[in-house]
Amino acid sequence: MGAQEKNHFPPVPDGRGAVIRTKSMACGAHAASRCCMETPFHAAMHEGGLFMMQKNREKEMVILGILTALSVLLSYVFAIQTPFVRITFGFLPIALAGALYGPWKGGLVAALSDFIGTACLGTSIFFPGFLLSGFLTGWIYGKFFYGHRLTLPYVCIPFFLVMVFIHLGLNTLWLVLYYDKAASAIFLSRLIKNLICFPMEVGLFMLIYRKMYDRILFLAVGKKEAVQALGKH
Repeated sequence: MGAQEKNHFPPVPDGRGAVIRTKSMACGAHAASRCCMETPFHAAMHEGGLFMMQKNREKEMVILGILTALSVLLSYVFAIQTPFVRITFGFLPIALAGALYGPWKGGLVAALSDFIGTACLGTSIFFPGFLLSGFLTGWIYGKFFYGHRLTLPYVCIPFFLVMVFIHLGLNTLWLVLYYDKAASAIFLSRLIKNLICFPMEVGLFMLIYRKMYDRILFLAVGKKEAVQALGKH
């Protein structure tokens, strides 16, 4: 038994050497497994280690707060009302929050913006079901965007899921329950609106993501780390 242990764990000068070597090998394997799925944000977070993560925690809260405020403004204050549809842009900060920080925080931004815009500002109807819809919208964006390289065909998938299951599915159900009307009286107009808005939302998100993601990254993790991470990608 002692001979087997000696073969598997050769003696080292320092007792901590084996632990350090094992951790290094494990970290190297872990880094290799995630190299193909990291975004610049994740690479920057890993670059500075634990101190970097602690330092960016406050920045993360600030960025999430800004994105929540932007979502409220773009959804309830600066919406565009046409004779046929009401166009809002609050999905952009929500999708960016999901891309930067993952599904749960993306969902939190969406739910908070819906609560603030309806319950606090009173600019629209407040119904608990819409909080669930908002959270699931941000969660879907974060699930698909966080840790993935975003291309136009790939981005269409979460936007399509949100359109079908959230806008046309859950939100139509909440409106039927709230107004006590038949679904057929609501669904057709909502279908036309979503078919019109779907390509516009995908195109706007890709434009904003490509133009502003690196700047948001600078704010989120710091200039030096963001430049190093973007250089690797």
